[in-house]
Amino acid sequence: MRIFLRKFDIFVCTSYNESGPMTLWEAMSMEKAVVTTDVGDVSKYVHPGYSGDIVNVGDVDSLKARIMELIVNKEKREIYGINAREIIVRDLDVSICAEKHLKIFNHIYHNQW
Repeated sequence: MRIFLRKFDIFVCTSYNESGPMTLWEAMSMEKAVVTTDVGDVSKYVHPGYSGDIVNVGDVDSLKARIMELIVNKEKREIYGINAREIIVRDLDVSICAEKHLKIFNHIYHNQW
């Protein structure tokens, strides 16, 4: 994925239904500006006006408007990308995810016995 993401200035996720779009997290980790539909836990990590833009599922006009805004505003793209990476490193780094899984497994193990 990194080979392709390096070539992008903007990453667009148009999912209709998803819990956590991994490709979106990957794009954010590579400092890409993102525009995404409001699916799953996207709103936990994409903060409109800060790290990307979120539109309602199926709202093609808003999607197009957010993309066009980022195309013409390089500074905004760059700021979104920097902020997106900060969020991913802080909240979804591999070590953080591993620790969260370990806590869940420990909870399950200790509550079954």
